[in-house]
Parts: sequence; C-alpha cells; structure tokens
Amino acid sequence: MIKVPNVFSDRALFLHSSVLELRGIADADVNVNAKILQDGSVFSESSSTSAKDGSFSVCVKTPPASFLEYTVTITAGNDTYSFNKVLFGELWIASGQSNMAMSNSQQPDWEGEYRRLLSSNKLRAYAPRKLANDSMEYPVDPQSFHDGEWIDPDNKSAYTLVSALATAFSIELFDFFKRRGESVPIGFINASYGGTPISAWIPDDVLAKDESIAFKRSDRASWNNQETPNFQQSSAQYNYIVHPLIGVKARGMLWYQGENDTVKEQTLHVYQKLLTTLYGTYKELFAPRGSSFPCICSQIYPWAYEYEKSECDAGYMNRNFTELARKYPDDFSFVPVCDLPPIWTYHLDNGPIHPAHKYKLGRRFAKLTWNFCYETDFANMQKYPATLRSYSKEGNVLHLEFNDVGEGLYYSGQRVRGIYIRSLRSAYVPALCKIVSNNEMDVWHPYIDEPIHVAYAVSSGETETNLFAGEFPVAPFCTEFTDENGYVEIGIKTWLFNDVIADFIYQQPMTKMNKRAFSIPVFNPLCDSEICYDSVFNRSGRSLAVFGDGEYFGAYIKKGQYRPLDLYNYSSLKMSVYNSKELFSFITVYYKEENSINTVRIEGVAEEELDFGWERVAFDLSDLPKGDITQVDFAFKSKENRTPTANIDELILVPKV
Repeated sequence: MIKVPNVFSDRALFLHSSVLELRGIADADVNVNAKILQDGSVFSESSSTSAKDGSFSVCVKTPPASFLEYTVTITAGNDTYSFNKVLFGELWIASGQSNMAMSNSQQPDWEGEYRRLLSSNKLRAYAPRKLANDSMEYPVDPQSFHDGEWIDPDNKSAYTLVSALATAFSIELFDFFKRRGESVPIGFINASYGGTPISAWIPDDVLAKDESIAFKRSDRASWNNQETPNFQQSSAQYNYIVHPLIGVKARGMLWYQGENDTVKEQTLHVYQKLLTTLYGTYKELFAPRGSSFPCICSQIYPWAYEYEKSECDAGYMNRNFTELARKYPDDFSFVPVCDLPPIWTYHLDNGPIHPAHKYKLGRRFAKLTWNFCYETDFANMQKYPATLRSYSKEGNVLHLEFNDVGEGLYYSGQRVRGIYIRSLRSAYVPALCKIVSNNEMDVWHPYIDEPIHVAYAVSSGETETNLFAGEFPVAPFCTEFTDENGYVEIGIKTWLFNDVIADFIYQQPMTKMNKRAFSIPVFNPLCDSEICYDSVFNRSGRSLAVFGDGEYFGAYIKKGQYRPLDLYNYSSLKMSVYNSKELFSFITVYYKEENSINTVRIEGVAEEELDFGWERVAFDLSDLPKGDITQVDFAFKSKENRTPTANIDELILVPKV
C-alpha cells in the first residue's frame, strides 16, 4: 500500500534543477525508494525508511528544465506507485482570493487566450478541487491529502476553471523564455479561494506564536458554529489546500488578496505583519534550500470595500504592498492595477470588484516577474513599479521625485488623471502637473499658494489613472498617509474635466439589479435640453455643449458615493463659457434635508473676456451652507430670445484656505 498526495500524479510539473520531497504513507518500517526516470534511464534516486505510522519522505534531485517527459516511481516494500508524463520547469504558487481565483471562463477573451495556451506547448496547472463555501467541511487541522489534479491545455474544460491571471502569466513567461532561446515548461498551483481573508492561508500554530496577529485566530473549540463561514476561518485554506502541497518546491509566489482585509484595523496596522508571516511560512515550506522566494503581489482594484469607512480604503491597503517592497526589496514586488478599465462579466453575476481584465494583468505580472527573477540585462531592468521617493515645496509648487522609473515618467491623454493637491486647511482639489525630468514632476494648483500634500490614485473610486514610468504604472501614493490619526478624504470630481464622459460609481445596497448602474454619464441634460461633447468649440480639447428648447437649458451632475458634491469646501467655481454674452448663467445646488429638498441658486458673474467668443464666468460659493448636496445644475437663460446654446470648458474649483 502506497498513498501519496494528489500533487504527485500524472502530468505533474515540478521545479527543475532542485529537490523534490516525495511524501506519503506506506507499510511501517519498510525501505522506500524513489526514482526519476526518462525512457527507462535513471536520472536520480534516493531511499529512506517509513516510520512506525507508515509515513515516509524521500528527497530526489530534479532534472534541468526541458520538455522531456519523465516517470517517477516510488517503491515501498513489495508495493510500487508510478506517475507519468512529468515535466520539470518553472513552477509558481498562485494564491489569494477571488481576483486570483477568477477563472478563464469569466474572461471575455478566453477563446483567444486558449489559442495562445495551445501554442505555448505543455504548460501545466495543479488544481485542488475546492470544497463548497457553504459546506462547513474545511478542516480544523492541517490535512495531508486533498482532491486535486494536474491539467494541461489538452484538457480545455478543466483549464477553463483555473485562474485566468495565472494562465496568462504562464503563457507570457513561457514566451519570454522562448524569445531568449530557452525551452522552459511553466506551471502554477491554483491555490486560491474567493472571499477569504489572509488569515485563512496561515497555519494556526504560526498565528498563535505572534501576539500581534494571534487575535486573528478563529475559536477552535467552536470551529463550525461561528458566524464566520467555515471557509473563511483562520487556517482553513492552509489546512485543506496548502498543507498537502508540502514537498513540492516553487520558484516563488503570486499573491492577489486584500479585499477581505480592507478595514482600518488591517490596513493601518496588521496586514503587513500578516503578509510577512505568510510569506516567511511559505518560503520555509516551498523554497529550495538557500534560494530566494519572491512574492509578487497585486494591489487591489478600486472598489467600495467599506461603506462606512474612508473613500481611500483601497489606497491604504495598497500602501502595504508598496511599503513591503521598500522594506524587503529582495522578497517583495507589486503590480499596480488602478490604470486598468473597470470591465466585468455582468451576465455571470459579477461586479467591478472582479474586473475581467485578468489577462492584461497576468501579462503585467509576468513582465515584472521576468525582471525580478530572470532578466540579465541589468542596465534596463525595472524590478519594481515607480514609487514616490520624496517631495518638497518650491513656492506654490510641490516637486516630486520617484524611484524605479525605468526609461522615465510619462502619461497618456491630455492630463494626469487622479492627482490631487491641498493646502493646510483646504480640501483636496484636482491638480495640474508637469513632468520636468526623467524621474521628477511638478504639481500645483493656480489657487493654492501653500500646498502641503499631494495624492495620486488612492481613492477607492479612482479607476483608469494614467501616470506611467518605464514599463509599469506609477504606484499610488499619498503624502498624508504618514499621518495615522485620521482617514484621508479626496472627493473625486470627474465632472471638472470633459475628457471623462462616463463615471464609475457605486450604488447601495449592492444587489444584482443595480450592478448595471456602475457606469453612468457624468453630465445629464436638464429638462428640454440636450448635451454632447464638442471638439470644435473648446479650449481644452473638448467642451460640453448644451442646447435647449425652453426658457432654461443646461446640464446637471449627481452625487456619487466617492464623488461628493462638497461645493461648500470651496470659495468659488470658475468656468469658461462660449456664447456667454448672449446668456444668463447660474448654478442651482440641491440639498437633501430629512424628507425635503432645498435649493440655493447662484448667479454667474463674468470675470474675464477670453478669445474667440469665450468668457470666464465665476460663481461665488463662499456662503454655501454645509450639507448633503445631491445635485448641481449648470443652467443658462438666453437674453432677448437669442440662440439657446452654450459650451462649458475649463471648470476649476477654488478651495477655501
């Protein structure tokens, strides 16, 4: 009788030029011999003796990377177990929660990626079969065995169900080796499960050793009788998925998790400790002796993780990954994601918390991993995305310097999206910026004389940001995050810029019926009005054109969860208006007070005549009361029945100081 974990089975892929520890159960006190053979020739062989309980462990050397198929045999007494078609190459552990687990079947371009998979030769994935999250069957103690199998691209139905990110990563990594003239099989272990906190992946005895994280342990005495689902309890995923993998060695780890831990307690104090603890445990278990074991982390995607917390919860969580790479540069790197579009598979009951751009992200993982682990051209190697190194004040400008910029800073589009600035007493306001050198950028606001803080891409609602450096997006940053006495509030204001015509918003409660509401127009027409975006009559590249049939015409904006209409934080609103001399301009602010809506109307004042029929109009906000503003109308009334049309451009808020 020989019983081994399912990871030791046909079509396996193990780390090359390393050691494989074959573990299992046989008869007690018998000689156990293990061999790796290729066409009957023994590459390596080793023996040991089983213990009194029948458990055994035999370590054998593994061959160099190639597409030669091997057979591994284990002989214990009179029994023999063999598994075939084994490859040796580069093996990675892909772990985390739902965004790592999100399968190929949930990607809109799976068929195209599958064709790439077939052309990438014999790539492999090991897929433990998951227990249902309502089964309450996750074990309280580490298990030696679980149900799982190795799959290859010929098994399309099985490959459809494994991690899309890790699939794209494997294909791209294979292509990198191929372009260097090397034939290296690539494999990954699909060790991920949606909705799991990081503590579910850490052994209980490891959590118990450290008082700073021991409070995350679940009550073992009432394992299946808690409010927390069984699959989310501490150590549950380690016990069932990870522990049976012991003996396998891996090059490193891909980690995409944090959504379930995005709360103040975790993001500010605990998560870094939990992740370094998990990393140290997995390195001890899966890294070849004396080898590095890099952990490449994905930052989490913008989302309303905590409705009662800060709009910057995602930013606080993502800071952990940035800081770990700074503290442990040989062990950690990370991949920014906030520049990617919020696409999702709604027809599969998904929302933008699970963005369906996993192939693009997987290829980004592969590029960063290639630079981190395999690249030999050190002159151009970028092992980390660019991070803010320092900032200083020079007059009314904040001067920023960045690390790891590769070939230099740049941005797409007409401006940097998602960058904000504030003074000591003002609210954050979208900033202007200019790249002044390969790794330096100036940031300012025309109505802030004494700026003190700058933030970029840290709001949980800030998607499709566009600042890059070298091969990767610039990592989110906020200079105020060093102050842990309170949460930062940004207040995204996409309506200030006409290059954004649709907005990514959140609705509450989160139900299937309102998931279609996540992408809505920034501006909507008022009654008897029409709107469009105009690239002919404009000052910034595109203006908002409004037309009307009635006495009043215009457009309005509505409040969003992370897009407060906090006009009371600003002293005035300025905008350029085309055809202004033929119009009366005003804004109407709607306040929600208990069961009623009150309004405040503010007349626009012509402030400066501009060229080609444009005029700058200002609205005095200094006397606006603080309150729950739900809507703001931008309205016009024609003078003497003249043409009811206007164009709006160059909106800017002047903060109170």
